[in-house]
Amino acid sequence: MENLLHWFFLYRDGDVYAALNDCIKAIQLNNRQCKAYYRLCRCLLQLSRIEEAISCRNNFKRLFPEQADGPSFESLERDLEQAVIKQRMRKDKGGMLHNVGP
Repeated sequence: MENLLHWFFLYRDGDVYAALNDCIKAIQLNNRQCKAYYRLCRCLLQLSRIEEAISCRNNFKRLFPEQADGPSFESLERDLEQAVIKQRMRKDKGGMLHNVGP
């Protein structure tokens, strides 16, 4: 079963949507599969679904606190922080463009 779940996580030729679907299926098969949650967070982040990625990250931390101290999770945290900053900058920049007038 573990080997089968491993194959679910692969990015099939860069198809993030397929990888996302595979992660969801893996979690449905075994909801204690920490790699599925981690990779689901990564997929959501790659798709710029920041709020969902944060929610997934929070679930990961709640379900797998012992894994939340690892280097992979720390990398995910940094990437999420950067994505939030970029999202805020885009929103601020968009608001500034709309506020410019004659």
